[in-house]
Amino acid sequence: PKMKHVIRNKNVLELLEKPIEKMKREPKGIANFSNDYLRCYRDVWKVTARFNWNNEEGESWRDILRASARAEFEQIKEENDPLIIGKFLITWRDAINRMHEKVNDVNMKMTSFVDETRTDSVNQKAFDPFKDRNVM
Repeated sequence: PKMKHVIRNKNVLELLEKPIEKMKREPKGIANFSNDYLRCYRDVWKVTARFNWNNEEGESWRDILRASARAEFEQIKEENDPLIIGKFLITWRDAINRMHEKVNDVNMKMTSFVDETRTDSVNQKAFDPFKDRNVM
């Protein structure tokens, strides 16, 4: 998210050194909130599409995660404090990145497990009828 619209202090070092509660707030940043809000919500929708398995009760994780995200996004829609909005967007961006990483890790592990344990012809060497013969 573009926090420079929400926080007046744009100096990166100053931004990292000061506690977020003491930064100057700029109310005009709320106008850009809807763009960041929608972009973030769409990213949540995209990453949750990769959750195609069910929990122990048979409910789709995709639907559970989307319902949870929807509830949080609905709550923040009415917020007017740029600091709270900024924290919300930063938190969700971080969560989206972590979800991507975890899903990618699991997919890589599953792929390597399948490759290592395959018993069909893909994993076996091609049959060479002339391997043991002395053919010129």
